[in-house]
Amino acid sequence: MAPRRLIPLLALGLLLVHGTLAWGAPAKVAALSELRVDELVEGDVVALAGDVVLGPRADVRGHAVAVFGEVRAEPGARVEGRMIGLSSLAGLAIAPAAGENGARVRIAVRLLIAGGWLLLTTLIGLLWPVRVRCGAIALPQLGLRVAVLGAMVALTLLAALIAVIGLGPGLGLPLAAALGVGFLAVKAVGLAVLGGGLGRVVLDRLAIGRALPLTAAVFIGVLAMLMARFLPVVGGAAWTALSLAAVGAGVFALTMAPQVVPAEALRSPQASRD
Repeated sequence: MAPRRLIPLLALGLLLVHGTLAWGAPAKVAALSELRVDELVEGDVVALAGDVVLGPRADVRGHAVAVFGEVRAEPGARVEGRMIGLSSLAGLAIAPAAGENGARVRIAVRLLIAGGWLLLTTLIGLLWPVRVRCGAIALPQLGLRVAVLGAMVALTLLAALIAVIGLGPGLGLPLAAALGVGFLAVKAVGLAVLGGGLGRVVLDRLAIGRALPLTAAVFIGVLAMLMARFLPVVGGAAWTALSLAAVGAGVFALTMAPQVVPAEALRSPQASRD
């Protein structure tokens, strides 16, 4: 079987492995439903694939977090920590704490996230150039299959998060955080792959393009994708699509890319310079 045909099988296998849900009843943690809080909570409030609604008598002594949902606070609700809503792969909202300027917090968060992606992907291009280059070379042949793989992996992540949250806050939340970090690491590798491919196309059209290394291509390509995130109206949808493609490209680059890229492509003058 050709390595490219393993992509849907790999995604299906991930879903089967993580699809069994370990349901439990931890306090103030909900999955696949809205979580409404209207009393004192000594700790965090977490919802997976659902919204967190804080009623007028809510007094949360920790953070209020909604993964694939939103955090809504009614007048009178109190949260000592942060209100964090990850509405999609593209949308991260962090409400300001008491006494903070909301506009400044939102701008700072956006700039911090964009700068973090730019720095991390450039480092990945520097440390793992072969895998990034292999993934970028294979992108035209893979086409939309990388986005499909990314969507399957995102669904797998959601199932796995629900499963580990069922273990209780003491064990479930650290495991959920570890899954989230792993997911973001795969996405970072994929963004480096997409950025390397896009940046190389841009640089090849410039007179100085052929003299620049892979890291420059990754930097320019990722910068262009991050700029698309801030486009009015379509920016969120564009970043979501790019995020799904990045996750799929990251899985491919980490597992199968070196096996499917011809050796001649890696021996090209451009590859040796990178």
